[in-house]
Amino acid sequence: PFARTEDGCTSFVKWMQAHRALKRSTLVAMETTGVLSQLVCHHLTLHGYAVTVIQATRIARSRPASRPKNDATDSLLIADYLSRHLDQITLWTPTPDVIEQLNTLATARELLVKVKTQLQNQVTSFGKALTVPHEIIAKQKALIKNVADQITELTRSMRKLVDENAELDEQVARLDSVPGVDLLLAVNLLIVTKGDESRFRHRSLANFLGICPHEHSSGTSVRKKPRSSRLGAPRVRKLLTLAARSVVTHNDEYRRYYLQKLHEGKPKMLAINNVANKLIKIMCALIEHKTVYQSNY
Repeated sequence: PFARTEDGCTSFVKWMQAHRALKRSTLVAMETTGVLSQLVCHHLTLHGYAVTVIQATRIARSRPASRPKNDATDSLLIADYLSRHLDQITLWTPTPDVIEQLNTLATARELLVKVKTQLQNQVTSFGKALTVPHEIIAKQKALIKNVADQITELTRSMRKLVDENAELDEQVARLDSVPGVDLLLAVNLLIVTKGDESRFRHRSLANFLGICPHEHSSGTSVRKKPRSSRLGAPRVRKLLTLAARSVVTHNDEYRRYYLQKLHEGKPKMLAINNVANKLIKIMCALIEHKTVYQSNY
């Protein structure tokens, strides 16, 4: 095995060259491993090799039940999947540095938000105890304030990064002009699309975020209601749902649309999902036509 370091990647490239793996005819495939695969992908791409990253769930579905789980069998499964689905493979492309930095800040901020919520729940729980530990509650509140300050600082850093990049700043301004959309949702949408405007296609983006309903039927006996997968980027989906809830409360136009869906007999969460899809469609249109939201359009 090769180490997941620069030296390890260099050794891997030399090994491929020694085995006559020509750049023009070699495709390197690997499973999704998060940040662990980024170094390998960057290094191989820098040396001119084509790279593709396949979702681990797709490989797992093709695994025979009786086959053992180890590196050797995993490699064979990836090679088998690649040979059978070569026409469906998309090549890996590096993410712009500014998007990588925004993703790091957004991930750190999301973690701190979860920590803050846990601390607030603890304070609420302590407050209902028969013997109230006042010293612990005071320390917890001070910790909550500290975490909140860090969240604010990370948000400012995200804003600063956006302001320093003219193209990114223009994209965020277009998205931010939509009712209910703020800096966080705009930035996270740019993260999942890698800032590539060609990826802002509302049907494919809604499907990627897991808010696009899919039919579930088979023959004449299986007739289930269409449901969205709820897979995809959970951080963006959460922010998008919060935006939808906000506009149906504070914006008359979207509230009328929401009430119309309820009048049609749709459940509340499905109506919220319809509003979220509407927001995605509008944001994609603004990016495509390079304009801002007009309330009286």
